[in-house]
Amino acid sequence: MTAMIDVFCRALKEAYAQINILASDSIVQRLAKILVSLANKIGQQSNSLIEIPTYLTQEEIAQMVVARRERISTALNFLRRQGMVQYTARGHLMIDPRKLESLSSERNRNNDGQRIEILSEAG
Repeated sequence: MTAMIDVFCRALKEAYAQINILASDSIVQRLAKILVSLANKIGQQSNSLIEIPTYLTQEEIAQMVVARRERISTALNFLRRQGMVQYTARGHLMIDPRKLESLSSERNRNNDGQRIEILSEAG
């Protein structure tokens, strides 16, 4: 019985965290958190980057992030330009978890305090 309660409490905690993320984080921040989570669960170390060894379509990623595919495409391109995400020849994502974790905790501002629009777009 205790094990079942533990499983239920863990699931409830994860659901509550997901609701908070959806309510307060931008698409790019949510994407960063999902990519770091995937890297922690199934990632394989490759130098300073971690490869997510499963090919994921933008639609599949969009479903995980709870956003439209078009927004995920824009967000992935943003992360790629920032050097946080790369693609392997097979189309797998290679991520820099430290940079993504840093981004996921930022509050939609650049170094000059100006709002970064791509980070604040709604899904």
